Order: sequence, then C-alpha cells, then structure tokens
Amino acid sequence: MKHLLLLLPLTLLLACGQEQKPDAPKAMTKQDSIRLWNDAKRGDNETRGFLDANGRKQGYWTIMNSSLHIPGYRDNDKVLEGSYKDDKKEGLWIKYYSGGAVMLKLSYVHDSLVSKDSVSFKANMDDKPMEKG
Repeated sequence: MKHLLLLLPLTLLLACGQEQKPDAPKAMTKQDSIRLWNDAKRGDNETRGFLDANGRKQGYWTIMNSSLHIPGYRDNDKVLEGSYKDDKKEGLWIKYYSGGAVMLKLSYVHDSLVSKDSVSFKANMDDKPMEKG
C-alpha cells in the first residue's frame, strides 16, 4: 500500500510533464460545410461564402456592399465575386459598378493579381457592357 501511494504522485508527475500534441484537424463533413456557409451568410444582401474548420475562406464568395459600405453603392449592390483557396484569392474575380454592370475582370494566382481586364460600355441607349477585345 505504501508503494502504491508513492507511485501515484510519480505517475501523475510523469503524465503531466509529457508534451501534448495538438489535435489534427478533423475532416469536414457536409453538415459542417452547411453550418459554416450559414455562419458566413447573413441574408440576401450580405456577403456570402464558405469558411473551413480553421476559419479560412474557401470556394466561391459574393461580396456585397452591405459589408463594405463603399460610398456611391447601395447596401444590396454586389461589389465583388470570385473564389478563395486557403484564404487567398484564386482565379477569376469580377468587380462591379453600383447597379450591377461589370467594371473589371481580375485574375489571381495565390492572392497575387496576374491580369486585369476593364470592361467598356456601348455608346447606345441601353448602356449594356461590352468587353474590350
């Protein structure tokens, strides 16, 4: 019995002294994805996108002015849309004028801008956008 009482504190000391390894990130389930999407989505006029288990932006995002408050835009105006990978812009992003016309098409690789194409307007009554060639 004496030996057990002496071993108990020693065992506890050794167990507490060992370095704890952080838990590996768990695999994302479909339900996690839906929950995180809904956390980022605040309504029809709000920025929408997907956050992974680590809080990083992933996939396709629509960024509305209600989250940016740019002067000259209404809250329900779409400002930007494009994709993120690990919190970095990736691929084609589109920037809009207030009211919805395309202003710029931007291409990103690992969050670095690699090309920028502006869009002009036809000189007619319907003011439809026309891409520069």
